[in-house]
Parts: sequence; C-alpha cells; structure tokens
Amino acid sequence: MVKINNCKTFNQICDNVKTFIENDDVIFDENLCCSLLYTFKGESDEFEYQVYLDLIGSQIIKETSYSNCIKRFEYEKYNNWSDLAEVTKDLEFDDLYYTNMSISDLEKEVEKFHNN
Repeated sequence: MVKINNCKTFNQICDNVKTFIENDDVIFDENLCCSLLYTFKGESDEFEYQVYLDLIGSQIIKETSYSNCIKRFEYEKYNNWSDLAEVTKDLEFDDLYYTNMSISDLEKEVEKFHNN
C-alpha cells in the first residue's frame, strides 16, 4: 500500500476528478489509479479508448486498443501531485480524447497486423 504524504493535494485531485466523472464514490484503486474516460473511436467504434490517472507515476495514460491484439499507450508525465491537481482542475472530454496518433494511422497498424 502506498502512503499518501500530501493529503491536501490528494483530496484536491479527488475533488477535481469527482467533478469531471460526476461520481461521489471512491475513485482510486489500491494502485492509486483512476479511470477518467472510457469510450470508442473509429467509424465503426472499432477502437477501445481509455484514459487513466496514475498518481504513483504522476501521469495520465491514454490507451487505445483493437480487439485486445493491438495496444497503444501515450503518457503525459507530470512533476508531482501539485501539477496533477492543476491539470485535473479543468478536465475536459476533448483534451482527454485527443491522441497524437490519428485514427487513420491506427487503421494502418491494424492492417499491418492482419497482413502478418
């Protein structure tokens, strides 16, 4: 179990995330990870897309997957929990939904996978 040294900052992050996901329940698991977004991408919703807030790594993780065969991760690293508190203060769907790789690039990866 991770010891939370900065309860004030942790509570601020929790409040910020609860506002975004509109959930009053406990939001972090035992690894201090929280799901911020789960949706689909692509014309036929063929890509699963999930965004996590990872307090241990001080990062936001964006995971795009296709049929559990292809997984692509993007990491937005932050210096500390204070930075995460600032970032989570104004969370917006569009910011979390944006990835560096376009859907057409993901489709090319799937095509390569199926051709091998």
